[in-house]
Amino acid sequence: MNQLLSPSNFVRFTVDQHEYVYFPGNSIQQLTNRTIEAYFDACEMGVVNDNILSEKADEITSALNGRLVFPVMNSDFKQNNAMLTINTTNGCNMACKYCFAPTSKSEIRSISIETIVKATNDLLKNYPQVECYTIYFFGGEPLMRKKFIKEAVDVIKGIVKRQSKKVKFIMTTNGTLLEQSIIEFLKREEFHVVLSIDGNAQHNINRVFRNGKESFSSVIAKIKLLKENNVSMHIRATFNPQMENLIDAVKFFESLDVVYDYEFTLGSNTNDVQYTRFSKDRLLSLNSEIESITNYLINKIEHGEKINCSSFSQKLAFIKNNVIRFFGCEAGRNAMIVDECGNYYPCQNMLSFIETRMGDTISGINYNLRDKYKSQLFSEYQKCTNCWARYLCGGGCQAERLMDDSNIETAVCELIKMEWLYALKAYTKLMKFGKSINVTI
Repeated sequence: MNQLLSPSNFVRFTVDQHEYVYFPGNSIQQLTNRTIEAYFDACEMGVVNDNILSEKADEITSALNGRLVFPVMNSDFKQNNAMLTINTTNGCNMACKYCFAPTSKSEIRSISIETIVKATNDLLKNYPQVECYTIYFFGGEPLMRKKFIKEAVDVIKGIVKRQSKKVKFIMTTNGTLLEQSIIEFLKREEFHVVLSIDGNAQHNINRVFRNGKESFSSVIAKIKLLKENNVSMHIRATFNPQMENLIDAVKFFESLDVVYDYEFTLGSNTNDVQYTRFSKDRLLSLNSEIESITNYLINKIEHGEKINCSSFSQKLAFIKNNVIRFFGCEAGRNAMIVDECGNYYPCQNMLSFIETRMGDTISGINYNLRDKYKSQLFSEYQKCTNCWARYLCGGGCQAERLMDDSNIETAVCELIKMEWLYALKAYTKLMKFGKSINVTI
């Protein structure tokens, strides 16, 4: 019986009527003759039906196995950065339909300076090798506490300076509470601002104020204000299952001439699934939408135009530089979040899963729980190990696994593979026509 390359070790795709194959952690190769194409047909079917190919299959497999080197994580791998996310408040002035933050005033909780002091000290204690730390103000809506943030920044800078280290600040905001004095503060303290908006007015219908009124016009005005004041920023869009014509959202963002990225809603155990979970039917239609977005951005690059979509350009950079990911993100590794009550979690997406609480500012970090719920190596999961996208994806989101819903996990995996496959096609097409891909990670 012939030995064939496992489908987990390659994926095939077509660009301009030419066949290509991507080998995980290795490279993209064009299939240049019918025998090789037939060989990969056999690999996908798991059986050799061609008599001529049968004589060569073992030889081809042996040659491929001799050339392909699948990366292994270095056991001496060390983190050189660390981030503390501060859940400034769980309250918000908006009521986005897919968000988990409460909007009732009776449920609003806010973090204290004392908690921030303890959390910052824990950060420095647990990551002493890091020279520059990142503090990420999150929520809820952090700008509901403008005065507090200014005080917190001064306190954190003092703690870090006493250790002869450096710190940089990030904030995610819906933008509606921005005004000139806070913008001047953000610029002075060299914040990077992540501003949430989902597209044009139609796409933004899920992002409403507590009274149900639209937020789009207010946010657009604040984006203009940030640009005028040269504040470091980018836009983050969240695409949910009910949004359609995503290409229009992307074209809108490109017209703003601001760096942006987009992500798809995580499955949730706290809100209406219609706003967060992608069905099989929606995934089918999403495939053509991602294809349209990819073709649109490729066309811009081919015509020498700048693209502002970091979601797209970063994937191209990963492919170009053969970046290898052994885990999906930094949650619980070199990143953690402290909530309003002083509890530690691996990341903000796990705040609704009380079992993932990995200590607090009083008792410190529980390392056993941190290791249990941190972003795991993809090699811990058979499904990931057998996936062609494993080194690109790194195993996905740990919070998704906590929902213990195979339908969610399957949909998320299909969506991730869909995005990466179109990125591989885009990279191949651009390189084929000699278009320089000037992107950075």
